[in-house]
Amino acid sequence: MTEKRRRKKKKKEPSKFVLWLGYAAVRVILAILHALPFRVARALSLAVTRIAFHLDRRHREIMLQNLRVAFPEKDEAWRRKTARASFENLGHVAAEVSHRHLWTTENIREHVTFENYDL
Repeated sequence: MTEKRRRKKKKKEPSKFVLWLGYAAVRVILAILHALPFRVARALSLAVTRIAFHLDRRHREIMLQNLRVAFPEKDEAWRRKTARASFENLGHVAAEVSHRHLWTTENIREHVTFENYDL
């Protein structure tokens, strides 16, 4: 085996154009969610992230491997459930961020649950 083959191949940094495309895609997604009523935006983003969990094998496997390392005592079913919930949380956050302009100090409790916090 040659020396070049033994060395691990370094990942190439994404180009500025690829980074810009990713940024533009996020902005478009947030604009679409913003145009929808909050409940619809939340349901849509949840559906999309559930589909993404099944289709995006690469990131799903990275999450599962990280959970194996972090929680060796947990079983695979727990890790899979936790990874799926993490994907779903991303969808919830996208919907919430796209509608943050609607939140006020008066209605924040309709959207946020406080735990272990005495008011």
